[in-house]
Order: sequence, then C-alpha cells, then structure tokens
Amino acid sequence: MRILFLSKTNSPSFQFYSESLLSINLVSGFEITCSSGVRDWNYDLYDIVLFMWGSNDSIKAKRNNNKIFCGIVDPRGLSNDQFISSDFIIVNGVESQIFFSEYGLPTFIYPVYPKMTSNIQSKTYNELLLGYHGNKIHLEDMMPRITKALQELHEHTPIIFHAMYNIKDLGRSDKISSSNLGFKVKHIQYSVDNYEKYISCCDIGIVPQLIKHNKIPFFEKNKVNYNMKFKSTTNLGRHFVFCQYKIPIVTDLTPSSSEFFQHGVNGLMAYSTKSWKESLLRLNDSNFRKLVGMNGFKSWSLNYSHETLNKKLLGSFLELKR
Repeated sequence: MRILFLSKTNSPSFQFYSESLLSINLVSGFEITCSSGVRDWNYDLYDIVLFMWGSNDSIKAKRNNNKIFCGIVDPRGLSNDQFISSDFIIVNGVESQIFFSEYGLPTFIYPVYPKMTSNIQSKTYNELLLGYHGNKIHLEDMMPRITKALQELHEHTPIIFHAMYNIKDLGRSDKISSSNLGFKVKHIQYSVDNYEKYISCCDIGIVPQLIKHNKIPFFEKNKVNYNMKFKSTTNLGRHFVFCQYKIPIVTDLTPSSSEFFQHGVNGLMAYSTKSWKESLLRLNDSNFRKLVGMNGFKSWSLNYSHETLNKKLLGSFLELKR
C-alpha cells in the first residue's frame, strides 16, 4: 500500500505527524511519502492520500485516481467545504472526534507529539522541579486557579517552575514570573533540544488544558458543579512528552485525559485550586512519583507509542480498502 501525506506549509503539526508516520516505511507492504509545499503529484501511484488541514486536494486526487482514498489530518474550526470528497478524518483526540462527527466520516484518533530521546538530564538542585511545555495562552490561563495551588505547594515544599513556550514570537510572560508568584520561574524558549535539557529533569509535569470563559452565574454559585471550557483540539500530545520521560503528571480534567488516566495510578487529574494542590502534594512523595511516572510510561507505550498508533492506523486503512 502506497500512502502520500501532503501539506501546503511545513507547520510544526505537519513536522510532528511526518516524524511519526515515516516509521510506516519500516512495515512490510507499506510505503509513505511526506511532503510540504505546493507541487503536482501523480495520484495514480498511491492508494491513500492524507491532506493536512487547509491543504485538501481530494477533488483533483479522485479525478486522477478514482480508487484513491482521501483523508484530512488535524482539521480545525468549522468549514462546510474542508471535507469535500474526503473519505475519512484523522484527529488529535476524542474532543475533535466528537466535534467533527456531524460530517459522518470515519474518524481515527492519532495524537501528535514529538518523540523524545532516551537521554535524561540530571537535576542540579534540591527543590521540587515542576515543568510545563506548550503555548503561552495555556500558561497564563493557569492564573489564578493553578498558580495559587503552586504558591501553596511552595509554602510546604520549595519549588522551581520550568516554563517552555514560544518566547521569541509571543514574548516573555509577565504574569507567570518569579516576582509575581513568589517562587523561581525559569522561562525557556521552545525547541526540540530544550525538551531534553529542561523538561526531562522535572519531578512533575503539569498540563493545564481548561481555558477561561465568561462566568455562568448559576454554575458559579453552585460549587458542586463543574464549569469547564476547553478547545475542540484538546488532546494528549503534551502529556506524552512527560510519559516518555517517566515523569508523573497532574492534568486538568478533560475528555481525553479521563480516557487515558486512572486517577492516582498512571497520573493525577485536577480541576479546582484545592484539587490541584492535593494532587501536587501527593506527588511530593518521591516513591509515589516514581510509581506513577512508570505507570504513565507503560500506559503510553502500550497504547499510544508511534509504533502502536501506526499499526492501528494501517489496520484502519486496510478496512477502508476492502
């Protein structure tokens, strides 16, 4: 089976997907080509073509090859024409799977994330080291719900916080800072190399996923209810960086995280400031951290390694071709 994966731009998501999908070439009977940029392709040579979101050329592909199957990878937003002539969708998580279910197309979940090296940087100080990697919006939306929990944890156990995000393009956060929060915050420019240098040595990984929203008076008054807002593209990708390093995770409660994590077994989930603090305090125990981190690694390796995801995806392609 010959597969073609195309994108008009060489976006970070396309790069991560390409990195993981290229290992398909190691599977007997399958071959994949990944390419970004605009050029003419001979679709007659392929059985499956994958178009990155915003790059759909399914009409032309099927005009040239009426037996080819076309899929859209990592779609965003609502657009009536983005799935024209498409046969299936590949999404990051269950949130997107449900969001795009109205189109009635087979949808496969394939979280995108970078593959980490086995090298782990040694921690050079005694404080509890917490790590974050992701976008600046999620980082700053930690205030005050999660940052207050970190401040209360710091009163119990001295902490240092590594925050890795795109400082070059988005600027350094003034909100998440040592002077503002009362504990040391190290701002780190996002790069693949800095995962090993600054993230691999962390004691705890934190993954905030909820975003701020206008208050709904009834739910705000009724403290027994959850009041959550999260993106349709919410997924497990950021978690799996920590899992590869066997770093235990505290994450916001979302559909994806609740599918993967058994609370207190292979990770911990939280919502309120108090629940974030409680989960972080539990991971102050080094033996418990090691156990949870190892369980997270095993769960990721068994269900979501690139090799496992590719095996499931290729099985789905074979079903489509029958």
